[in-house]
Amino acid sequence: MPTVNPRKQLLNDLAASCGRELGVTDWLTVSAAEADAFDIVTGLAPDFDLHPPGPGRPLPVNPFHLAVLTPRFAAEVGFPTATDDYITALNYGIDDLTWHDDLRPGDQVRDRITVLDLTERAEDRYILRAKHVLENRAGGTVMTATTRSYYILLDPSVEANA
Repeated sequence: MPTVNPRKQLLNDLAASCGRELGVTDWLTVSAAEADAFDIVTGLAPDFDLHPPGPGRPLPVNPFHLAVLTPRFAAEVGFPTATDDYITALNYGIDDLTWHDDLRPGDQVRDRITVLDLTERAEDRYILRAKHVLENRAGGTVMTATTRSYYILLDPSVEANA
């Protein structure tokens, strides 16, 4: 008797929520140290005379820093974002990305996530499109993005070490 993959129901639930807001994440504070670290690891090392690191950082958080937060936020509302024995979860890219306002280090941001569609591309292979609306504490929209995730359901009856 075949074993049923438990992630199949999760994908069915996500498909049933298409067009509705799936959830709103907790508030996240992006510190100046995190903003500086992101700039450095992405090769955008700041000119420390113009842009000192730490609490005195005068520039906003790099907009791409906000874009890479979308998988973290997606996990908060129940998207499978890590690979395990039942599913391989991959970031499949961003279709649309618009920055509306700056986010300053120390400010808080949260994400409102809506499932747009879930398409079965082949047996046990799915593409999920989601809309992310990142907003600041003042209620302003900081960024909107349409992201794609690619999911491959694994056969749970096959042992990984076989």
